[in-house]
Amino acid sequence: MRQTRQLIKHATALQFLLTFWVIAGAQVQAATASADEWQGVISVEQTLRSSAGVTNEDHAELERLATLLEARLREARASQSTAPPTVARVLKEDIGFFESELERVVIARGGELVLGRTEYLVKNRRLLVASDGLRLDLDRAHQRGTGYVGGVAHPVPLLAIPEAVDLTGKPDGATAFDRATKRTEIREGGRVWQVDVIVGLPNPWALGLLATQQESDLFRALATLPGLPVTIEETQGEAVRRMRVVKLEARALPDALFAPDAAGPVIPER
Repeated sequence: MRQTRQLIKHATALQFLLTFWVIAGAQVQAATASADEWQGVISVEQTLRSSAGVTNEDHAELERLATLLEARLREARASQSTAPPTVARVLKEDIGFFESELERVVIARGGELVLGRTEYLVKNRRLLVASDGLRLDLDRAHQRGTGYVGGVAHPVPLLAIPEAVDLTGKPDGATAFDRATKRTEIREGGRVWQVDVIVGLPNPWALGLLATQQESDLFRALATLPGLPVTIEETQGEAVRRMRVVKLEARALPDALFAPDAAGPVIPER
């Protein structure tokens, strides 16, 4: 009789463990499915803020220079979207130069500068990217990428999505869009970035990882995170560089938006 009770006890314990693992496995699958099946719009803003203080005379001169550089940057970005491919490549280099000079001015002057904004449209494993005249259509299901310059389509090679790192045990980050986050640290090029991640949401840096030299070590590291990096911040002296999700909107996106013969992705209005 005693042996029977022990067998029943062990069987009950085993059943509990099996139930636990089934539920846990279902939860993991659900989390993965939610990332793969999520669709909507993610907007990321890149800013630079400096707390430096200068004299009124220096501030006025730096402000004049910043205004000039911002005007040149707007002009280059506007021209890039319609320029022929060769001209667009030259304009891309100009844009990088103007952004770099603006950073130097803002660090010296103080204040905040919006360096750019990128719109990501996500549907299943499809990603449309719109940023400063750049248009990308990336299809992970078929490992196919297309870039649009001046209305002309060009193939874009994709890198395989790397294995996601485990954030278990990492501290909680700041709440974002009423969701909990995990905080982690990325070190690259002598810089240290603090990153808050909403685990389980799509990661645009992973979906959008390209096989080009333009992909920085930071972007490659971001691609390994198991969710959406909502805040990416680095501080050097008086300067704070930040990429931050300013819009996270889950909504149905029409299949026609992802048609392969489209002239390029356009952010749909509500």
